[in-house]
Order: sequence, then C-alpha cells, then structure tokens
Amino acid sequence: MEIKDLWPTIKHITSLDNLDKILDDSLHGRRNLLNHCISFKPAALYQTDINLGDGNAICMGPDRIDPKAINGNYVNIIFDFTYIKNKKYPQSFYKPRDLGFEPEYNKKRSVKIGKITGSYGDFDKTLEFDHTSSLRNCPVGYTNFTINLDTYSFIPQCLNIFSDVDRLDPILILNVFKFIDQLRDNSRESIYADIEKMSDDELETFLRDLGRKATDTAEFNFYGAYQIDIEAIKEIETPRFKLKMDDLLKSLNEGNDHILRKVQEQMPQVLLSYRLVEYLISKTEHEAMKEQLIAMRKNLVYPSWYRF
Repeated sequence: MEIKDLWPTIKHITSLDNLDKILDDSLHGRRNLLNHCISFKPAALYQTDINLGDGNAICMGPDRIDPKAINGNYVNIIFDFTYIKNKKYPQSFYKPRDLGFEPEYNKKRSVKIGKITGSYGDFDKTLEFDHTSSLRNCPVGYTNFTINLDTYSFIPQCLNIFSDVDRLDPILILNVFKFIDQLRDNSRESIYADIEKMSDDELETFLRDLGRKATDTAEFNFYGAYQIDIEAIKEIETPRFKLKMDDLLKSLNEGNDHILRKVQEQMPQVLLSYRLVEYLISKTEHEAMKEQLIAMRKNLVYPSWYRF
C-alpha cells in the first residue's frame, strides 16, 4: 500500500505590497533579510522557532497556518506541492507539525478506527486526539500528543524534523505512531488491535485521514532562500480577490482578457513581476493576447542581464 499526495497543495503568506519583488527575486529567510538590509514586517517567528531551526527558513504549510503570520496587507500564494516535491530542492526540510503553533487547548481531531456493535445497531468507533494543546508537564525540548483528552505521550522535538522529501508522505502519516508507541497506558494495544481488524481499503482510508488530521499544522521549509518557480503557483489570493493561474492561462489562450483585466484592477502587483509576465507570454499561444502581454513589458523593471 502506498499513499501519495497526502496534501496536494501548500501555501505561504507574505506581503502583498512586495509581491512583485518577491516573485522577481526570492523568498528569503529572516537572517538573509537582515543581512541584506531588506525591509520586512515580522510575522510568526519567535525565539522558540529560531531554536527549532527556523531562524533563516521560509515556512509553508498545507492547511492551518499560525494566525500570527497574518500581518497587514497580506497575500496567500498556493503552490502545487507535488511539483515542488519532485524538484527535490536541496535546502528543503519539513516538520509533521508546527512545533511553535499558537496553542489551541482541547482542539480535538477524530478519525474512524472501527465499529461498535450494540443493541440498536452498529456505531462508528473513533480515535480522538489533540496535537496543538501544550501540556504543562511536557519536558523542555519535547512535544506532546493527547489521545481521548486524557492519555498523552512526549517525544523529542528533534524527532519531528526531516529532510527526506522522497518519503515525505509516508513519514507524515507514520510519524504519529511514534507518539502512539509512547502512550502511558494500555491505549496503544487497543489502537493496534482495532487497526489489525481493518481491511486493506479501510486501512488506507484510516491512514490517509489520520495523516491529514495529525499534520494539519505541518511545515514545509526552505532554508535561506527560495526563488519561486512560477509554474508551481496554483493560486494567489487576498481577502478580496483570488487568481487561479490555470483559469488565467485558459482565458488568455481562448482570446479572452476578462481575467487579465480583473487582475490589473484587483491585484496589480502580480503584473509588475517581469518573471510572471514572461511566464504568461511563454504559455500564451493566442497572438492578440500575447501581444497584449508583450505591451506590458514597458511598465516592468528588468535586470540588466535579461535578454528577450
């Protein structure tokens, strides 16, 4: 059994005002920003994050992003995660959970683990767990996991940091069993007994559901810098407007500039990026639309080395 693409997309929150510069240059870690005197607004990086390896990292997430990352006039860039994984960037690493996520006390996740047969029929048996509450008795340098709100385990934080992108999906799924194996009562035996009763299809459904809910605060990180691959972008969205790249390219190749004009009105920073405009030109076959994009070049700033 092989479960692939547990999370099909990942996202990064950044400054809308600097979006064109980010697309044309790179996303930078905090240390790089400081060393190169690049102005920025601090977001969700604290000393605990720095201690856990994020002092110069660009953090992305598949689902829930620490709300402290939302700061001022922001934009959400959504990437094709499969595309990024296949690139195997050497500076990438990941964590099945955000170890510094804002604590959410008693935030329950539940997955179906079997059935209970009673006098009035069968009922789903669920496994409830919480991985974002911070237990007061959790030792320094450890992270905790709670089952059914009363049974818990701890493992060292360093065992939640990985760089093996080829095996990312099974690691995200199976990492939760490190916690289950350390549970402090007989819950572990009960959980494995229920798993043993599952059919292959039930097991696959259970593992996928467990994997997604146990990694809803996961991080995928780039150390130092990441020059965005424009082809990896699926969507760019603000609270007021969402740009879907596939829809934009489809409309351009159909000779329709309606979405392009909406972008000019609602998110003009996107079309100030020479790399993004050149990408659109390269993917547009409709001559009139291509000419319209080429005309935008006069408003863009190209590096001195660039050749058309």
